[in-house]
Amino acid sequence: MPQNPTPPLPIYIGGEVFRELRQGNRYYIDKTKFIEELLRPNQSFVSLITRPRRFGKTLTMTTLQEFFDIRNDSKNLFEGLAISKNTNLCHKWMNKYTTLFITFKDVKRRNFELSCGEIANVIQSIYNEHSYLQKSSHLDNDDKKILLKFKNESLSEIELSSSLNVLCRLLAKHY
Repeated sequence: MPQNPTPPLPIYIGGEVFRELRQGNRYYIDKTKFIEELLRPNQSFVSLITRPRRFGKTLTMTTLQEFFDIRNDSKNLFEGLAISKNTNLCHKWMNKYTTLFITFKDVKRRNFELSCGEIANVIQSIYNEHSYLQKSSHLDNDDKKILLKFKNESLSEIELSSSLNVLCRLLAKHY
């Protein structure tokens, strides 16, 4: 009697979040070898990833975030993928660094003022994501006031332009 073949994994059209694809047992083409290339010695300090629309840029970025972010325990997500075979690299880099995932793909306004408003919303959502810093014993009261201001108040253009530097400074102090 012939055995029933394993049904194919479902395809997640528009899937751009690595964790959702892996936890949802969705069809995924393994591109994690890219992480190894990115970390190769003598590699550029800055990498520019360009592709046309719908070519997986966001999926690549969420994969990198899962791999590096210190707040995650991603070992099970990468199990069985190409990068997991490089155990030394995984031990050295996986979930060891603070990361910020920032996307402006939904900022599509017709003028500068409205675009700044949407960018401010993106920045504030990133501050909300890192609101655990309010309880950090490594941040002083002034740092926590700045954190609350950038998280809750309308930001001027000057504050907006420095907001990511401020958040990086707070994250460095915390970690």
